[in-house]
Amino acid sequence: MLLTLLAVILALAAIAASGVVLFCLPLLWGLGTYCILTLLMGVFAKLKWPQITNLIGLLLIGATFGLSAATVRPLPHGLDVLTSVPLIFAFFCIQSYFERKFGIAKRNPLATEPHTREIDICGPRETGETDPSEIFSYKEIPDSNAITSHSTNIQTNEPLREFERWELAMSQPEVASFIFNDGAILTSVGNGYLPQDQGRYFAFPTPSNGDNQLRIYDSLLRCLYLCDARYTLGVVEHFDGDDLRCSVKWIPGAQAQHFQLNELLRDAERIDLIAIGDLFVEPDSIKHLDASEIRKHNPPKGVHQLTSRLYLPNHMHRLAEPLEPLRYPRYKLIMDFEDSKLLIKKDTAVNWNSSGTRCMCQAISLLPERPGKGTWIWEEFSGWHLLQNEPIDWNN
Repeated sequence: MLLTLLAVILALAAIAASGVVLFCLPLLWGLGTYCILTLLMGVFAKLKWPQITNLIGLLLIGATFGLSAATVRPLPHGLDVLTSVPLIFAFFCIQSYFERKFGIAKRNPLATEPHTREIDICGPRETGETDPSEIFSYKEIPDSNAITSHSTNIQTNEPLREFERWELAMSQPEVASFIFNDGAILTSVGNGYLPQDQGRYFAFPTPSNGDNQLRIYDSLLRCLYLCDARYTLGVVEHFDGDDLRCSVKWIPGAQAQHFQLNELLRDAERIDLIAIGDLFVEPDSIKHLDASEIRKHNPPKGVHQLTSRLYLPNHMHRLAEPLEPLRYPRYKLIMDFEDSKLLIKKDTAVNWNSSGTRCMCQAISLLPERPGKGTWIWEEFSGWHLLQNEPIDWNN
């Protein structure tokens, strides 16, 4: 609390000091000082020194009041007050413009805080467990080919990776799925996509009912905007972030039309991506997956409790098919609240004996000494062990 109060006092002191200095300086000197401060703010923003950048921003706030007061000082009493209000507003608009230009303030005024939902999974992987990606034969992309393709990651200016492409139907347009370096995945991306030149947004068409619906992905809030159905297009030709204008080409063969990005977002339906593992996916990608469910496999009678929860491999964003663990999920078995280090498929049957003291199922082991698939048996006093072709008496 004391540190916060001290920080506020220092900030107010910086604002007051810069205001007094520019008020006392001659008008041309004051304008020159304001321009130099603005230039320094851009330099330190490019150098990624946020503390100095924020300090210069505070100095510019004070400079706005001081320079405005110095400008209206020669005017008659009464008129100076009326003139100073629009003058202060104009200086703040200039400062806001340059903050956006330098990448200091990128938040869209129409946007709110991220509402990314997180799904709890069984994990992270414990020490001594085999990586599921090794057991399931998931293919990882090599380091040298980790990123390939045609576009640019809007957060880091690094390329996107296309990991699947398919036709909606015979002789129909192709669509693709892309993954960003932060794990965000976009599916059903049609040809003719384009990132915003400032880097925050990514516009792409999605074929739907004979038309291409415009969609815009916001990498800062990790949400997807489904634009109004009237915005059907062929390809995104130009996405100029400086004036927040998106240029798209209508079908068929009409001239390119220009739209205001703010208008597109205002009329669009917003869909927040869902965090699961190290990925951020669209809700439709996991609509068949109940990741929060605790699945029960309890015996017909007895006191034992067998449950399973979703288990995902580490570093799914590095897999050649990042969505494969979500499309074909595995679940970790937990017997009487004790981790078994065994994984089963969603439709795997667990067979119990009549007394509820023994069960058997097909499972994948995470134990490093016995990795891989097999038939596993749990017994009341001996726990889990791999079946080695020994006879089983299910009457006991």
